[in-house]
Amino acid sequence: EAPYVEMSMKATKRVMADTTNIKEAEEVSVVVGGGGNNKRRRVNANYWKAGFIRRIHIENFMKHKNFTIELGQNVTFISGKNGSGKSATLQALQCCLGVTAKQMGRGSKLGSFVRRGCASALVVVTVSNEGPEAFKPEVYGSSISVERRIDTKGGGRFVIRNENGKEVGKQKWELNMLLDHLNLMVANPCVVTTQDIARTFLSGDTDDSSRYKLFMKATMLEQVKENLAGTALTINKMKELLTLKEKEVNKKLGEF
Repeated sequence: EAPYVEMSMKATKRVMADTTNIKEAEEVSVVVGGGGNNKRRRVNANYWKAGFIRRIHIENFMKHKNFTIELGQNVTFISGKNGSGKSATLQALQCCLGVTAKQMGRGSKLGSFVRRGCASALVVVTVSNEGPEAFKPEVYGSSISVERRIDTKGGGRFVIRNENGKEVGKQKWELNMLLDHLNLMVANPCVVTTQDIARTFLSGDTDDSSRYKLFMKATMLEQVKENLAGTALTINKMKELLTLKEKEVNKKLGEF
């Protein structure tokens, strides 16, 4: 059963937890679960759902010297002339959230994204962290900012900050955990479709091999294949270690 919400208005009533039904409420109490294990959490009725991208700030990235865009809760259209930086904004988003230059089809070095004549580039992506699906709200609060700085040599670092700007994490695995929880798959070509990817998929000149590779990425079967290969490698290493330890134990037993 879907969770229900209680509206703190003059006439309190219960409705299904659909945002279309709670727009007029000032505050809601979201009940998740069933039976005696219900968990209640009070949130703003007009909250941004966890994982929604709220803001992108870019400095010295490709064509952008200093650019900030605030995104809406629903659909945001970005329009402009050719070469004005529309695609650069999308690539800045991907880059900040851990997508490699190779995955974006931009060579092998992130340093190529740094604006000509500048020593480094900075991208900050702020995502919402409200509602019942929030990621560690007691640590991050109502929003999470991921900051990535890139130098011309391709190096750089991640910083993850809470709603108050305090640094909470700076490791890639912490970012991956955050992205997995919020279901932000910015490397998936069906989630972020660049002009090059669209051309590969729609062009009649594209061979079946390229389409197959795109299909594997889009369905995440490629990731599953890599995970299985990694698991098999780990199992083989554990077997080798186990064999080595068995020999050591047998050697020790033979000494007695």
